[in-house]
Amino acid sequence: MAVSKPKGSYPQSRFRAVLAKKTSHRIAKDNTDMLVYLVYMDYLSKLLHRKDGTELTERSIEEAHEKLMKQYKG
Repeated sequence: MAVSKPKGSYPQSRFRAVLAKKTSHRIAKDNTDMLVYLVYMDYLSKLLHRKDGTELTERSIEEAHEKLMKQYKG
């Protein structure tokens, strides 16, 4: 009976491939891609929770996106 490796929610090889296609920067062989993934997941979480009590519409998402981009850029 073979023991199977548990699957996590982080698709590392696929995410690295997408990062390599989307950016001209070299991705190190350390856990840089994990950090990028976690920042991305944090962004998505904040985007969905920043609807300011309104229903989820395209406009509310765009406004939340603008606010978050200002926050992430500093």
